[in-house]
Amino acid sequence: MTRKKAAFFDRDGVINVNHGYVHNIDDFEFMDGVIELMLYVQSLGYEVIVVTNQSGIARGMYTQDDFEQLNQWMCAQLLERGVIITDTYYCPHHPTAGNSCFTQECTCRKPNSGMLLRAAEDYGYDLSQSILIGDNQSDMQCAINAQLRAGYWLFDLAAQADNGTALAQLSSQAKNTQLFHINKLRECLHLI
Repeated sequence: MTRKKAAFFDRDGVINVNHGYVHNIDDFEFMDGVIELMLYVQSLGYEVIVVTNQSGIARGMYTQDDFEQLNQWMCAQLLERGVIITDTYYCPHHPTAGNSCFTQECTCRKPNSGMLLRAAEDYGYDLSQSILIGDNQSDMQCAINAQLRAGYWLFDLAAQADNGTALAQLSSQAKNTQLFHINKLRECLHLI
């Protein structure tokens, strides 16, 4: 029996333009190429899962309800375009920021792999056949920690040199996970 595979998408900076702690519809703007990429991975048999750190909750900038409302709207917008989001996993924690019950160490905050491991348990994913598309070093470290097949790092052009050095260092640690750098989401169409 073939096990299912997931395409894990970070949210801020991959699904939507990262305007900083995006938590309402007015600030949400889909990234160029993300819908095309999501449709493509679905056509290859991947289920689309959102995995996102949301430390704005720990910082008191918005609530879990605010996050859930925006997530429901986002999923509905994607569904109208043919993209099925199987589930969304988010980490409301931060180890030091804020002063709430969410200000704590956890296993779900990327680069930890807790969100991916939970999705694999919930849906029966084969992580060795799954991929992650992210925009931060913590996303790639998460892909390595979960032993995914591949991680795709959308580089911020302003930080490309630093990101390239970090990618080389991470690649040397990655035994089972291939890491790729991309400048635009559409580049994944030729790499996956």
